[in-house]
Amino acid sequence: VYENRDIVDIVIDGSLQSSDGFSIGNTNSQTLDLILLNTEEVIYGTSTIKVEIGLGVGSQIEYIPIGIYNIDDIEKSDYTTKITAYDNMIKFEYVFFTDLGETLTLQQVVSELTRITGVEFTGNLPGYTVKNLEGYTCREVLGYVASICGGNAHITRDGKFTITTPIEANYSITTDNYFIGDYKREETKYKIGKVSCKTGEEVLSKGDLGVDSMELQFENPWVNDSILTEIYNKLVGFEYLGYTMKWQGDLSLDLGDIVTITDKKDEVRKHPILSQKFTYTGGLTSEIGAKGENKN
Repeated sequence: VYENRDIVDIVIDGSLQSSDGFSIGNTNSQTLDLILLNTEEVIYGTSTIKVEIGLGVGSQIEYIPIGIYNIDDIEKSDYTTKITAYDNMIKFEYVFFTDLGETLTLQQVVSELTRITGVEFTGNLPGYTVKNLEGYTCREVLGYVASICGGNAHITRDGKFTITTPIEANYSITTDNYFIGDYKREETKYKIGKVSCKTGEEVLSKGDLGVDSMELQFENPWVNDSILTEIYNKLVGFEYLGYTMKWQGDLSLDLGDIVTITDKKDEVRKHPILSQKFTYTGGLTSEIGAKGENKN
């Protein structure tokens, strides 16, 4: 167990989207960079790290679980040890295999992912029956599970995998929480009007492009016309203004939460947290954001 006196800094960085903008079917891993003072000689091996950050509540300290991370690299100097670690998403690099037959329910696919990786699933799944995808990695199969549900795969604070879609968090951020120059916004809103899926040689589409709407494209061999209709109905009209913000941070917020931000002119906007970076050096700061997509 390491406490404040042992720690130089903690940086935790995660995202639900690709670098190009909003997308579904992502299986991003959250990264932990931890720098410790060299107070004693420790051999870390292939250990895991559980991160909790304590908040003073009255006379008590309440510890907030942040995540469980697997050590990937250790770099030592005379004074510090830097540890780079990743959440349980890295355990999905195994090849997917099953003896359950040529077709499986989505729940069976997820159960097989748990059997192979050792990572538990939490959440609900639609009752789809899909074809076996042996020869793919577990991470690729998980990406297809995520996109057929209209969301992205994510590792929770307690190390389980789940499918995340943006959801209202009922949380407000005001100018009391950030410096005015640290809230930057894109010019136009990103809004989904059309959804297209490449299922192999065929491309299926639902919806239409409008003056202010854009096309969401993804690839999934399990998707058929009726499934794409359900995905389209979940996503059509979803919109947000791309932004980045540096602020004091709140450990209770998760990737996928939609927060309300009020600017210095009292204009109120709802923004999804599609990327989030915590930096802890005895005090906490955070960077949140969501990249949109330019209509052009």
